[in-house]
Amino acid sequence: MAQLQALLRPLLAIAVLFIILILIVGLIGKMFSGIHFGSLLSAISISREKISVAAAPAVVASGEKTAISWNHEHKSANGLYELVYPCRENLIIKTESGETISCNSSYPLGSSNSIIIIPTLEGSDTANIPVSISFTPNGADRVALSGSVQLTINPASGASTSKASTSTKGSSESTKPGNKKMNTYPIPGGQSTPPLANQNGYPDLAIELIAAGSLATTSGTETLIPKSTLLPGEQAGVRFIIKNIGSGPSGPWIFNANLPINSSGSFFISDSQASLNPGESVVFTMGFNNLKNSGANVATFTVDPNAYISRDLNRANNSFSVTINRGY
Repeated sequence: MAQLQALLRPLLAIAVLFIILILIVGLIGKMFSGIHFGSLLSAISISREKISVAAAPAVVASGEKTAISWNHEHKSANGLYELVYPCRENLIIKTESGETISCNSSYPLGSSNSIIIIPTLEGSDTANIPVSISFTPNGADRVALSGSVQLTINPASGASTSKASTSTKGSSESTKPGNKKMNTYPIPGGQSTPPLANQNGYPDLAIELIAAGSLATTSGTETLIPKSTLLPGEQAGVRFIIKNIGSGPSGPWIFNANLPINSSGSFFISDSQASLNPGESVVFTMGFNNLKNSGANVATFTVDPNAYISRDLNRANNSFSVTINRGY
């Protein structure tokens, strides 16, 4: 009997171990019964999916173009891309067509893989900002992944905060000359010491007509002859002033002009202009040819047309129109 018990003990131990193994396998089977291993492997493979972003060039001067491009590696689904960059004081980024890309806001890019942008930086300090490209799959309600590149924007060559040096006796305003861009000509103005800007005050940009008529060039000098009707061979010209009549600095701004001419340049958008303190102003003169209509032609000028300056006290003074007659 003792010999039989000694023989059965190993067999019982093996049987118990076998039963335990069966129970363990059954328990594991229940734990993974709801998981499809194909889906599990697919989910694991997403970790290889990424967006690589590049800027060419990655270091640009204010007002210069740079191409932002991205490569979506191991893309698992179709979807849409968006561009995002953080807000920075005195920095504006536009598309090649002149559309402003708002900071801290998603700018839609569709399914493309590149965009040309033009950053404009006021002042003399360099800006370093991350430009991010995010991807949202079709049908999804949130961003799946994103990538970014560091963009360095240097001040424009010759950038300065100094004011015009030409003095006009009796001037009550500090006036800066308009930048020479396209058909916009600089006209120096008077200068005086403006009141200190109240950083908590509110700006109020106003645009006003000074004169309209025939713009002539003599020895490199632009002369505007006020008149209501142009004769054959004369170039139309409009001189206007943009000033800050509020109590706080304006921040960067732009203006546009809707010109009555037969050309692709009929809608003019200025580059970003330097901030105006209270009492400061800029005088511009624009010349244009090929008036569209025989008889009356209306030109319209608007400062801050996209309401970028949200604190502007009065937008009713942000635009004016002038009629120029074509007498031929």
